[in-house]
Amino acid sequence: MTSLRSAFQLKWVPASLILLVVVGLTYSQTRSITLGSMFLGFVVAALTLLSLTAWLVIRVTSRLPRFRSLVWRQGLANLSRPGSQTLPIVVSIGLGVMVIMAITLIKQDLVTHIGAYRPDTIPSFFFIDIQPDQKQTFLIAIASYIDTAIAPSLTESSTAAEIHPLIRSRITHIDGTPLRLEDMSQREDSWYFTREYVLTFLDTFPEHNVLIRGQWWSDTHDGNTPLISIEEDVAEHLGVDVGSVIELDVQGMAVRGTVASVRRVNWNSLTTNYYMIFSPGALDHAPMTYVGTVRVPPDAETSLQQRIIHALPNVTAIRIRDVLELAATVIQHMSLSIHFMALFSMITGLIVLSGALAATRYQRIYDAAILKTLGSTRGMIARTFAVEYAVTGASAGILGVALSVGLSWSVLHFMMEIPWNFHPSTLLLGVVITVGLTTAVGFLSTFRILGQKPLPILREE
Repeated sequence: MTSLRSAFQLKWVPASLILLVVVGLTYSQTRSITLGSMFLGFVVAALTLLSLTAWLVIRVTSRLPRFRSLVWRQGLANLSRPGSQTLPIVVSIGLGVMVIMAITLIKQDLVTHIGAYRPDTIPSFFFIDIQPDQKQTFLIAIASYIDTAIAPSLTESSTAAEIHPLIRSRITHIDGTPLRLEDMSQREDSWYFTREYVLTFLDTFPEHNVLIRGQWWSDTHDGNTPLISIEEDVAEHLGVDVGSVIELDVQGMAVRGTVASVRRVNWNSLTTNYYMIFSPGALDHAPMTYVGTVRVPPDAETSLQQRIIHALPNVTAIRIRDVLELAATVIQHMSLSIHFMALFSMITGLIVLSGALAATRYQRIYDAAILKTLGSTRGMIARTFAVEYAVTGASAGILGVALSVGLSWSVLHFMMEIPWNFHPSTLLLGVVITVGLTTAVGFLSTFRILGQKPLPILREE
């Protein structure tokens, strides 16, 4: 009894320590109870499903009708033999496949998503730090360039220019209650209370936005009653709704406004978007700069940039095409780095496979000797092993790929809010590679067994 208790402790104490480390690292890296719990829940579910799959493989193969082919009959029987390592092999390899394939799917959808946002409707440039006294100079320079330098044959939608005021601020009061930064810093969503908000004021409802609640101010708004249109996610975290009063500090000047509407913003539109928009007249006396967006054909981008920088040297031009290309490059590099680390999960599974085969090496040598004595050839025994390894790899690969679909969809949908796309060729390739690697490593681990002569082995018995 004492020995059993000691063995139990030796087995579960290290496992408990590893579990505590994983939980600690998860919450420290995500810094969110919700995201950390989602990740751990998915890992637990994946381990459970992989273990259940391995158990089902063992049960099903042990109850299948006897195949006439010795290769298939013996290969499937090996999966459920006493001391079989099918369960740890399927779990370890399946986890590696899940991680690698999930990263691959996320990367493909991210690159596709970024590449999709190059239509003619997005700006070619963002021009920032335009001073109030430079506003007219900027607009005149843009209009002159479009009229003189761009071919008249181009459609009107090929060119466009807008300029918006930017006012930096911080929230000080919500519905008359002052915000205490020391209290806000303890909250998980403290970012929404302590961050700097960039404000603007607009007459017309912004494009790529959807009105959720309330009303947009009319063209006849007098401007004496400052109104605010707020983004829905910020409204939820701040705890405000239509009718709430928000007071902000605009570089020493107090500005108070009433929430008139709540908007949903499409942040993927690559246009100027804002968390808070004031009604016209509310921020006329606040310190501000301007941001300009310009859309021109690709072959006119360089000359336009040179003309604006020459006319307004203090203005910074951000070329959207370069930003998109840089983002795609960064994603590719990140994907390579994460793939490299994820490969260790797969390698771990293959090492477990090699160790499991080594642990059953004598049993396999004995089985091979019996089969040779009964007339089996070396090729027949090799095919028997191939069936065993291929079925193991297919079980781990199929479920690992299926889990990667769920993991990648969850990350893209809940964390990145990016559409998930089905990639059948990538998923099929993942299964094929898993089966191939598992079979190859299995053969390398048991290849010498095929050359063992049966007589010395049987004499030892």
